[in-house]
Amino acid sequence: MFDLDAIEKDWKENSFCLSDKDILEIYKAEGITTTAFKEEIDSIKDRFPHNPTAEERLIASIFGDSKREEIEKQDKEIQDQIDACLSDRRRLSEDAQKKIIEGCMDVVFDSTRFWYDFFDAKVPIEKLYYVCLEALISSVKYCVHFSTKSCFKSYVHESIRKNIIKHMAKWEHISYRNAFYIIDKIQSDKYGIPQREELYRSEFKPYFEYDYDRMQVEKPSRMYERLKNFGEEVNFVGITSSSLFMSDYEEALADLPKRQEYIMRLSFDSNGYRHLSTKEIGDKLGVDRSKVEKTKAKALLKMRNNERLQRYIGDNKE
Repeated sequence: MFDLDAIEKDWKENSFCLSDKDILEIYKAEGITTTAFKEEIDSIKDRFPHNPTAEERLIASIFGDSKREEIEKQDKEIQDQIDACLSDRRRLSEDAQKKIIEGCMDVVFDSTRFWYDFFDAKVPIEKLYYVCLEALISSVKYCVHFSTKSCFKSYVHESIRKNIIKHMAKWEHISYRNAFYIIDKIQSDKYGIPQREELYRSEFKPYFEYDYDRMQVEKPSRMYERLKNFGEEVNFVGITSSSLFMSDYEEALADLPKRQEYIMRLSFDSNGYRHLSTKEIGDKLGVDRSKVEKTKAKALLKMRNNERLQRYIGDNKE
């Protein structure tokens, strides 16, 4: 017979418990941190001669100058190397993984009891125990730890919650989305936590599909984090030029008919990268792809004839 109390008692008497700080040190010692991973990605980008600015990307996309194919080719090469890096990404050594799993069993015991109470003892405690343990093992294996935040056990708690939802969907033969809703509803009724109704309304579906975060204003603290490592050799002329261009670019977009403006905003993000394909835009708007292409072509023609934007192409104009 399964006895959670006996398993926990044996663990407390014969094993050890790691703190979040202890776990962070293990990840740092083996270089499995966000900083180390970012450095690896940055080293890939540094192998290439020049990372085009948003201004250069948008000009190339609008005017079709000679740099467009060169930029797209370099982007593909960089992405291919990043994808290879992701697939070959190092994990913690097996010994380190075993150590963290053993040192985090307190999370499994606490979570098992929490979810057993959550479901009013209607789900066998043994089944919940193995779901929680599975989530812990996956967390240890796939986590790339923050470099400064001691928060691994919080990450495991969230991983367990997602695993519970996944298994509930399987047990009840329903979608993950429905299982998510049911658990959120129980949480609201049982613990008084407001239910996030807006997540389930169909008109909010696009927010799950596309990266609209790019359109939100950044917090000053995030701006500082992004700029603090520029050092003393900041290219203020380049930054000012790019800012002026983006201002004129926004005005040029605003001059377009609403449908053309909307398609242009979906085609290119604020960093000048291609955002959605014409097929994806067509699916989103519920129109044929060819209609999107025609509307986009008209918008690009008007952008090319915009006097404000023409000032930036100089000798690059074809």
